[in-house]
Amino acid sequence: MEWVSKKPEFVGNLDEISARCKTESGRRLIAGYAKYLHANGNHPPKFTDLDISDFAASTPHIALGSVIKDHRCEFRIIGENLRERMSFPTARVNYYDYVPTDRVASVKRVMEMVVETPCGFRADLQQVYTSGQLMYAEAVALPLAPARDGEAGQILFSDQTTEDLGFGPKENQALLGANLVRRDIIDIGHGIDHTFEDMVRV
Repeated sequence: MEWVSKKPEFVGNLDEISARCKTESGRRLIAGYAKYLHANGNHPPKFTDLDISDFAASTPHIALGSVIKDHRCEFRIIGENLRERMSFPTARVNYYDYVPTDRVASVKRVMEMVVETPCGFRADLQQVYTSGQLMYAEAVALPLAPARDGEAGQILFSDQTTEDLGFGPKENQALLGANLVRRDIIDIGHGIDHTFEDMVRV
Protein backbone atom coordinates (compact mmCIF):
# COMPACT_ATOMS: atom_id res chain seq x y z
CA MET A 1 0.00 0.00 0.00
CA GLU A 2 1.16 3.55 -0.65
CA TRP A 3 0.31 7.06 0.51
CA VAL A 4 -1.30 9.47 -1.95
CA SER A 5 -2.70 12.98 -1.63
CA LYS A 6 -6.47 13.45 -1.69
CA LYS A 7 -8.58 16.61 -1.85
CA PRO A 8 -11.67 16.93 0.38
CA GLU A 9 -14.75 15.51 -1.33
CA PHE A 10 -17.26 18.19 -0.31
CA VAL A 11 -17.34 21.71 1.13
CA GLY A 12 -20.49 23.00 2.79
CA ASN A 13 -21.92 25.06 5.62
CA LEU A 14 -23.04 23.61 8.94
CA ASP A 15 -26.52 22.69 7.69
CA GLU A 16 -25.20 21.05 4.54
CA ILE A 17 -22.63 18.98 6.43
CA SER A 18 -25.20 18.02 9.07
CA ALA A 19 -27.33 16.52 6.30
CA ARG A 20 -24.33 14.36 5.30
CA CYS A 21 -23.65 13.11 8.84
CA LYS A 22 -24.03 9.38 9.42
CA THR A 23 -24.11 9.56 13.22
CA GLU A 24 -26.48 11.14 15.71
CA SER A 25 -23.50 12.42 17.65
CA GLY A 26 -22.18 14.33 14.64
CA ARG A 27 -25.56 15.91 13.89
CA ARG A 28 -26.12 16.92 17.52
CA LEU A 29 -22.63 18.39 17.80
CA ILE A 30 -23.23 20.59 14.76
CA ALA A 31 -26.68 21.68 15.99
CA GLY A 32 -25.37 22.65 19.42
CA TYR A 33 -22.32 24.40 18.01
CA ALA A 34 -24.34 26.46 15.52
CA LYS A 35 -26.25 28.10 18.36
CA TYR A 36 -23.07 29.43 19.97
CA LEU A 37 -21.35 30.32 16.70
CA HIS A 38 -24.24 32.57 15.65
CA ALA A 39 -24.54 34.10 19.13
CA ASN A 40 -20.83 34.98 18.96
CA GLY A 41 -21.04 36.92 15.70
CA ASN A 42 -19.93 33.91 13.63
CA HIS A 43 -16.67 33.62 15.54
CA PRO A 44 -15.70 30.39 17.33
CA PRO A 45 -16.88 30.42 20.94
CA LYS A 46 -14.78 29.43 23.93
CA PHE A 47 -15.39 26.04 25.51
CA THR A 48 -16.33 27.82 28.73
CA ASP A 49 -19.15 29.59 26.84
CA LEU A 50 -20.85 26.28 26.06
CA ASP A 51 -23.64 24.74 28.10
CA ILE A 52 -22.75 21.06 27.90
CA SER A 53 -26.44 20.12 28.21
CA ASP A 54 -26.83 21.35 24.62
CA PHE A 55 -24.54 18.47 23.61
CA ALA A 56 -25.97 15.80 25.93
CA ALA A 57 -26.62 13.23 23.19
CA SER A 58 -23.03 13.59 21.97
CA THR A 59 -21.23 13.70 25.32
CA PRO A 60 -20.12 10.01 25.41
CA HIS A 61 -18.48 10.46 22.00
CA ILE A 62 -16.96 13.93 22.49
CA ALA A 63 -13.35 15.01 22.93
CA LEU A 64 -11.93 18.48 23.55
CA GLY A 65 -8.61 18.99 21.78
CA SER A 66 -6.01 21.63 22.53
CA VAL A 67 -3.96 22.46 19.43
CA ILE A 68 -0.38 23.55 20.07
CA LYS A 69 1.06 24.50 16.70
CA ASP A 70 3.72 22.14 15.31
CA HIS A 71 3.61 19.95 18.42
CA ARG A 72 0.40 18.48 19.84
CA CYS A 73 -3.33 18.01 19.55
CA GLU A 74 -3.95 17.14 23.17
CA PHE A 75 -7.28 15.65 24.23
CA ARG A 76 -8.06 17.40 27.51
CA ILE A 77 -11.57 15.93 27.86
CA ILE A 78 -12.57 12.52 26.46
CA GLY A 79 -16.12 11.10 26.49
CA GLU A 80 -16.70 7.74 28.13
CA ASN A 81 -17.58 5.81 24.97
CA LEU A 82 -14.64 7.23 23.05
CA ARG A 83 -12.21 6.59 25.90
CA GLU A 84 -13.33 2.99 26.40
CA ARG A 85 -13.43 2.15 22.70
CA MET A 86 -9.91 3.42 22.07
CA SER A 87 -8.42 2.57 25.49
CA PHE A 88 -7.30 6.17 25.93
CA PRO A 89 -6.20 7.43 29.34
CA THR A 90 -8.66 9.78 31.02
CA ALA A 91 -7.09 12.88 29.45
CA ARG A 92 -3.91 14.55 28.13
CA VAL A 93 -3.69 12.21 25.13
CA ASN A 94 -1.68 13.49 22.16
CA TYR A 95 -3.74 12.43 19.14
CA TYR A 96 -0.69 12.59 16.88
CA ASP A 97 0.75 9.60 18.75
CA TYR A 98 -2.06 7.49 17.22
CA VAL A 99 -1.42 8.62 13.64
CA PRO A 100 0.82 6.67 11.20
CA THR A 101 4.23 8.36 11.01
CA ASP A 102 3.89 9.08 7.28
CA ARG A 103 0.62 10.92 7.89
CA VAL A 104 1.48 13.01 10.97
CA ALA A 105 2.38 16.15 9.00
CA SER A 106 -0.92 15.98 7.11
CA VAL A 107 -2.94 15.51 10.31
CA LYS A 108 -1.13 18.39 12.01
CA ARG A 109 -2.00 20.57 9.05
CA VAL A 110 -5.71 19.76 9.18
CA MET A 111 -5.93 20.38 12.94
CA GLU A 112 -4.10 23.67 12.63
CA MET A 113 -6.26 24.63 9.64
CA VAL A 114 -9.40 24.07 11.74
CA VAL A 115 -8.34 26.57 14.42
CA GLU A 116 -6.50 29.06 12.21
CA THR A 117 -8.92 29.47 9.27
CA PRO A 118 -11.24 28.73 11.23
CA CYS A 119 -13.32 25.91 9.74
CA GLY A 120 -14.45 22.39 10.58
CA PHE A 121 -14.59 18.95 9.04
CA ARG A 122 -16.55 15.71 8.84
CA ALA A 123 -14.52 12.59 8.13
CA ASP A 124 -15.18 8.92 7.49
CA LEU A 125 -12.41 6.88 9.14
CA GLN A 126 -11.22 3.29 9.14
CA GLN A 127 -9.81 2.63 12.61
CA VAL A 128 -7.38 -0.21 13.32
CA TYR A 129 -7.13 -1.85 16.76
CA THR A 130 -4.55 -4.02 18.49
CA SER A 131 -6.87 -7.02 18.12
CA GLY A 132 -6.48 -6.72 14.34
CA GLN A 133 -10.08 -5.62 13.94
CA LEU A 134 -11.23 -2.73 11.80
CA MET A 135 -13.99 -0.34 12.76
CA TYR A 136 -15.56 2.44 10.72
CA ALA A 137 -16.33 5.73 12.42
CA GLU A 138 -17.41 9.26 11.66
CA ALA A 139 -15.53 12.20 13.17
CA VAL A 140 -16.80 15.77 13.25
CA ALA A 141 -14.50 18.61 14.35
CA LEU A 142 -15.41 22.24 15.04
CA PRO A 143 -13.16 25.13 16.12
CA LEU A 144 -13.16 26.83 19.51
CA ALA A 145 -11.23 29.90 20.63
CA PRO A 146 -7.97 29.35 22.52
CA ALA A 147 -8.29 29.09 26.29
CA ARG A 148 -4.68 29.26 27.49
CA ASP A 149 -1.28 30.63 26.52
CA GLY A 150 0.47 28.61 23.84
CA GLU A 151 -2.69 27.30 22.20
CA ALA A 152 -3.47 28.01 18.57
CA GLY A 153 -7.05 27.13 19.48
CA GLN A 154 -9.24 24.28 20.65
CA ILE A 155 -11.33 21.74 18.72
CA LEU A 156 -14.58 20.10 19.79
CA PHE A 157 -14.74 16.60 18.31
CA SER A 158 -17.30 13.85 18.08
CA ASP A 159 -16.21 10.35 17.08
CA GLN A 160 -18.87 7.65 16.83
CA THR A 161 -18.80 4.29 15.10
CA THR A 162 -20.86 3.75 11.98
CA GLU A 163 -20.16 0.01 11.79
CA ASP A 164 -19.53 -1.89 15.01
CA LEU A 165 -17.60 -5.08 14.27
CA GLY A 166 -17.36 -6.11 17.91
CA PHE A 167 -14.34 -6.77 20.08
CA GLY A 168 -12.66 -9.56 21.92
CA PRO A 169 -11.20 -9.13 25.41
CA LYS A 170 -11.11 -5.58 26.69
CA GLU A 171 -7.31 -5.50 26.76
CA ASN A 172 -7.31 -5.89 22.97
CA GLN A 173 -9.31 -2.74 22.38
CA ALA A 174 -6.46 -0.23 22.06
CA LEU A 175 -6.43 2.00 18.98
CA LEU A 176 -3.40 1.52 16.74
CA GLY A 177 -4.25 4.11 14.12
CA ALA A 178 -6.78 5.38 11.62
CA ASN A 179 -6.90 5.86 7.88
CA LEU A 180 -9.02 8.52 6.25
CA VAL A 181 -11.66 7.30 3.78
CA ARG A 182 -13.14 10.72 2.93
CA ARG A 183 -13.29 14.22 4.36
CA ASP A 184 -15.79 17.06 4.03
CA ILE A 185 -14.79 20.60 5.01
CA ILE A 186 -17.20 22.80 6.98
CA ASP A 187 -17.16 26.49 6.05
CA ILE A 188 -18.38 28.36 9.16
CA GLY A 189 -18.21 31.71 7.37
CA HIS A 190 -14.48 32.40 7.18
CA GLY A 191 -13.69 30.53 3.97
CA ILE A 192 -11.50 27.45 3.61
CA ASP A 193 -7.95 26.55 2.65
CA HIS A 194 -8.34 25.48 -0.98
CA THR A 195 -4.79 24.14 -1.06
CA PHE A 196 -5.39 21.53 1.66
CA GLU A 197 -4.90 17.87 0.78
CA ASP A 198 -4.93 14.78 3.01
CA MET A 199 -2.52 11.87 2.84
CA VAL A 200 -4.43 8.59 2.51
CA ARG A 201 -3.38 4.97 2.10
CA VAL A 202 -4.50 3.16 -1.07
